[in-house]
Amino acid sequence: MTGTPSRGDDLLRSALEHLYDHEVARARDDLALAPLAAETRSHLAVSAGSIAAVVLIIGLVVLVAPRLAYLMTNGVGTGTGPTPSGSTLPTPSGTEPSGLPGAIQGQRVLTPDEAESLVAQSSEGVQFLVGGWLHAAASMSCPVGSDPWQPCHALPLYAARSGGRAMFVYGIERIGPVDLPPVGSVTAIVLSVHTYDAACDKQACLALPVVDATVWVGAQMTASYVAPAQPSPGVDATQAETAARTLVPRCETWSHTGTSAGTFGDLVPAGGDLAGDRWVWAVTFESSSPHNGAASPSGTEVCPAGLQRAVVYVDYVNGMPLEADVVPLASPAPGG
Repeated sequence: MTGTPSRGDDLLRSALEHLYDHEVARARDDLALAPLAAETRSHLAVSAGSIAAVVLIIGLVVLVAPRLAYLMTNGVGTGTGPTPSGSTLPTPSGTEPSGLPGAIQGQRVLTPDEAESLVAQSSEGVQFLVGGWLHAAASMSCPVGSDPWQPCHALPLYAARSGGRAMFVYGIERIGPVDLPPVGSVTAIVLSVHTYDAACDKQACLALPVVDATVWVGAQMTASYVAPAQPSPGVDATQAETAARTLVPRCETWSHTGTSAGTFGDLVPAGGDLAGDRWVWAVTFESSSPHNGAASPSGTEVCPAGLQRAVVYVDYVNGMPLEADVVPLASPAPGG
């Protein structure tokens, strides 16, 4: 067999040469201690023992050579850590403006939106490459014994480095854990996925993407949050206030204290029932005098007892009142 010697072959040859030199030196020392002319039988015994030792050691080295080659090839015990997964995977043939590969080994890499469109148009199972961004783990929980085809059991694959909507990929436990980046960072990844998985036992999960393998992993990068653009045109602040008043209890004692516009996620960092990137007006009211829980003048509502603050969120574009948060305020101290 011909070919370029591997690093493992060179190391094995060096070890054998070292053993040979060592045993030759040992035999020479034995002869010096027991000359041939004086004790022929003793010399022969020593020489045979040395030769047997060489044969035995060479045999052991030959037996363990495959294991040595394996360890050396896989970097075990060489003083270096495992090779990063990205460098052992196929090299992408092009990079899209998004920062993800456009194709890998001649196969196009779909975006999450393109992948979901392909699945929606297919009446049978399909297999494809999909690329996206991994973001820091988000808090999500599943009830005990919940359906394995729920998003809380899947890996969210984001279409944008800045986040937004995610495509959920299932069966990630089949290929081992996938390391998510820390908060403020993202990692680009390309997965091979398929639909109509054999483990699916109902119609609802047939079209869900299930992972086959990790095909490519990019370097960790800083997340680039891009604030959603302010819609134009939209309702003005006066229209928003008028719409907001329809959601507060009609006690006729509410005073308008302020109005601001922005995304719901910016106005309410703790989150709520509205999408974080939805533009809204936040209209704030305070009750001008405490009530005792009596019915409103209209007779259709019960007025909150005590001083209250209400923040009403109104859709920035169409002026639709969306939700109201009413909280009690501390009553002023007597004589204050």
